Amino acid sequence: MEQQLEVFVKSDVIIGMHGAGMANVIWARSGTTVIEMFPQRKKRYSFRRISALVGLRYIEYRGGSDGRDEDKAIMTSEFECFLKDQENCIWERKRFNERK
Repeated sequence: MEQQLEVFVKSDVIIGMHGAGMANVIWARSGTTVIEMFPQRKKRYSFRRISALVGLRYIEYRGGSDGRDEDKAIMTSEFECFLKDQENCIWERKRFNERK
């Protein structure tokens, strides 16, 4: 348990499938980016709310294809493209804030 908490405290980015393991985002530092993966049709907002309370940057990911038991298959190229888009958004936001 201590090792899990240490990983969340030290991480700049946390990526995980929706589930109980995401509860550890409560230990993340303010400003940490959280990317939560969902089955395409599942609507849950608990970790988004926790992230907002703790001051985290929350992003949901619903890409890929879903299996019967909420399994998720994601092509590496698709997820890389998603991450690059997020990185560009972060970069643009930083540049905008520096101009103020």
